[in-house]
Amino acid sequence: MHSLYITSAREAQRLPEFSLPEVAFLGRSNSGKSSLLNALLERKNLARSSSTPGRTQMINFFGLSFHKEPELILADLPGYGYNVARKDLSKLWDSLIANYLQRDEIQEFIYLMDIRREFESFELEYMHWLAAKTPLIIALTRSDKVNRKSAHLAVSKAAAALQKNGIAYKAIVPVSSLKKQGVKEIRDIIFSHIRVPEGG
Repeated sequence: MHSLYITSAREAQRLPEFSLPEVAFLGRSNSGKSSLLNALLERKNLARSSSTPGRTQMINFFGLSFHKEPELILADLPGYGYNVARKDLSKLWDSLIANYLQRDEIQEFIYLMDIRREFESFELEYMHWLAAKTPLIIALTRSDKVNRKSAHLAVSKAAAALQKNGIAYKAIVPVSSLKKQGVKEIRDIIFSHIRVPEGG
């Protein structure tokens, strides 16, 4: 498996076109998107993580392949909360995200949430809109912070909230980038969109 950083876009008009299947990673600020990307790609610092919520102000694009050229694009989107802290950039941020999410190439939405939280109303509204394009993959991050019983309860609560709000989803996966829990399940979903060599 080969992975590389390709480019970043801060403005809608600068969004690159790849003509490849894409997987988008979304979630609140500091939900662990960069850490999960690094774990999925088996890299330490390919996607840069930050302890400062909202530090990622652009969409970062990474390429994944098992052959010579990139076969799949992974997109790390800005976390929620940034446009609340920086309202002067909210219109630009919203324009960037809204334009990107209309792309036909997007095959999966990986929505990340800290397993110790519950969905807020604005998140559910946003996920309902996303799920109209394709059922969501919910990654409940930092699962190593809770015991097995609490993890099962978190999955049940998440499923109940999604079903109550009519949000289609494919899977709800407890994930720990640190312990590599759930990483294989997410990776298998991503790999389903490209041709993986036997034993890859």
